[in-house]
Amino acid sequence: MKPTGKTLLKDDAMPGYAFMAEVQTAPTIEEGWNFCKVTIVFQCYAYRLKHCYDDVWDTFCFDLDAASNIEADVKGHKSILLINTGQNCAKLTINCSSAMSASVNDHVFALKAGDNVNPYLELMPGENTVNLEGTGHVRFDWTEEWL
Repeated sequence: MKPTGKTLLKDDAMPGYAFMAEVQTAPTIEEGWNFCKVTIVFQCYAYRLKHCYDDVWDTFCFDLDAASNIEADVKGHKSILLINTGQNCAKLTINCSSAMSASVNDHVFALKAGDNVNPYLELMPGENTVNLEGTGHVRFDWTEEWL
């Protein structure tokens, strides 16, 4: 029953997806001579979560994924296309090796070295162009939401 609050729940029946879930009642256990049935009731966030994907062959789903370059080296100016295949806006984290600036969906952000998280730094569903200015290596990370 610990921890309290919603935590990440992964189910082998849906590889690549996870849920934010919280246990609602104590588990019940039914045992027999050759089986054991455990029942746990969860309350889940309405959307299933999928971490962004690059084009790694083994984890790529040709039906639902879109290949994105989630890492890049920047020297001066670079435009990068990121595709949010989810149904909602996705919070974007940009990891930079040095300070630079980024323009995402008409918002300009000053980026520091390390992880950059901002409530306005998000990807809209579909194609998003990220314009970067500076020098260094960047990596993008987000989680998509699916019904």
